[in-house]
Amino acid sequence: MTDRTLYPASQAVGATDEDQLKELIACTATGSEECFERMYDQLAPYIYSLVWRVTRDQSHAEEVTQEVFLEVWQKAPLFDPAKGSARSWVMVIAHRRAVDRVRSVQASYNRDMSQGTAEFQEVYEHVHETVNSHLEAEHVAQALASLPVEYTEVITLAYFGGLTQRDIAGALNVPLGTVKSRTRAGLLALRTALEGVYGEQ
Repeated sequence: MTDRTLYPASQAVGATDEDQLKELIACTATGSEECFERMYDQLAPYIYSLVWRVTRDQSHAEEVTQEVFLEVWQKAPLFDPAKGSARSWVMVIAHRRAVDRVRSVQASYNRDMSQGTAEFQEVYEHVHETVNSHLEAEHVAQALASLPVEYTEVITLAYFGGLTQRDIAGALNVPLGTVKSRTRAGLLALRTALEGVYGEQ
């Protein structure tokens, strides 16, 4: 397996053809470096973009992106297309790697988060407004990293990774209702985390 040059997130264009991507992963599973490199070229911009949104650090994003593709290379034989899309499978690996990196960097922080009871849309609008108006990106990343992994996973994959809730359910092998409830609870916890830093808006 050869080292590949990273692509900036801004160069990500179009949607990867799912059938082709599944074929490339299957081919990679046989040990084909050519298939791996083609898969890398297609997915690297998306993976880097997702990882950067979580880590908010270029060097970490580059390192984690390489780690993601190493794991994909190693685990390609384990991919089961019957359980979800190929892109979702790789994005979940990327998210988990990125969160692991942030948690290791922020290991000294241990925040308690509480859940509210507002409706999902109200909470999301509040968080969105707070983020856009008052928060720097790194504070959002820190707040996300402080949440339970099952919350950061669905929030990041949905809002930063561009996956549908159905895609996430398939990739994580959990019911769609579980993804919806985790998203709602995660946004409530995120609001609490942000208000803990900046106070009630």
